[in-house]
Amino acid sequence: MSADYLGSKLLQEYPYVYSYEPQRKANGYLYFPGVELKTLSIPFSLVLALKRFDLPKTGNNIISTPWMNGSGGKFIGKHETQPLVVTFNDMVDTPIMAILEAWRAHAYNPDNGAINYAAGGDPIKPMGTIGGYRMDGFLILLPPDGDPDAARVWLLDGCIPAELDRGEIDPEMDEPNEITLTLVMSKVKFLFHGVIPVGLGIYRSPMAAGTEEETRSSLWDGKIELLEKLSLPESG
Repeated sequence: MSADYLGSKLLQEYPYVYSYEPQRKANGYLYFPGVELKTLSIPFSLVLALKRFDLPKTGNNIISTPWMNGSGGKFIGKHETQPLVVTFNDMVDTPIMAILEAWRAHAYNPDNGAINYAAGGDPIKPMGTIGGYRMDGFLILLPPDGDPDAARVWLLDGCIPAELDRGEIDPEMDEPNEITLTLVMSKVKFLFHGVIPVGLGIYRSPMAAGTEEETRSSLWDGKIELLEKLSLPESG
């Protein structure tokens, strides 16, 4: 059976379920609302300077229990989230470098060498305390028409600015300077896949027992609440 035949049969059977529209690599961004609050910068300043970034990579260590000359059993071990490398365009008239420098300075004070406290990284509430360099972020992937109600959203929990590469200056190069930020995070949580909520979201208490319709309504309300906090407009 050919792939084309199988695909056409599936689309005939389920014409309103999936159309297999591909995700464009250009239709996505990272958003760190806590960084903007902490550095008193204009909302979405970093978003507009994004050039490229890796999607999060997660996994688990594998525990082996070999026996004699056999391979033995395999079991899931500790969870690991790989560092996230994000590249920004360096702007002369927009304080992209200053925002990233300020975030780093909240972790490590270059004046006295002090390591600040990580606490205080709530992405919604204002943070007027010293320290608070651990920030939550969001990864948003949009469909080709940019409909926010169809966005896929991940929570990047507890991001720490581990390394800041300020780029390079070379008289032989005729191209913009790039700033590379390496982030280390605690975990990555998938929140929403389009209009289908995944889990409970992050701003709602565990849902109470109820009917399937009540459950779906509660989850949808959770998604709308999250989209509002991300400053994404609702489509009418």
